Amino acid sequence: MALGKLSALQQQILIALANLRPTWTLTGGAALAGFHTQHRETRDLDLFFHHQRELGSIVADATEALRYVGLAVIPVRSSTTFAQLDVRLENESTIVDLVADPTPVAEVAQAMTVDDATIMVERFRQDLVERVMAEARPGDSK
Repeated sequence: MALGKLSALQQQILIALANLRPTWTLTGGAALAGFHTQHRETRDLDLFFHHQRELGSIVADATEALRYVGLAVIPVRSSTTFAQLDVRLENESTIVDLVADPTPVAEVAQAMTVDDATIMVERFRQDLVERVMAEARPGDSK
């Protein structure tokens, strides 16, 4: 099932990580491309773990869940609050950013369905607020 402009691999990743705890929220370009504007493709998936000060075991748990469904996972970078994974299947690759984000959100994410999995997706207005705020902080824009 096509989901906006997300690739089959990106959808498979979202489904594989749907039960990962704590609950995460899909944000940024993938939220827009897959669920809101559907105006362009995206090369990465931004998964924010709101109310978390650090990732802890999340990176290992995500890696295990992705490998369990047959995906190759290559760690790119990692710190206590941010990790980047290169997830591959055959000739396709997607970058997955895992972000611990303790800052409050202006608007609660909405539950969306991907096949038979339910994931949280950042609301369109919240994404716009975060993009404007990122542009206002020097050296912090994506």
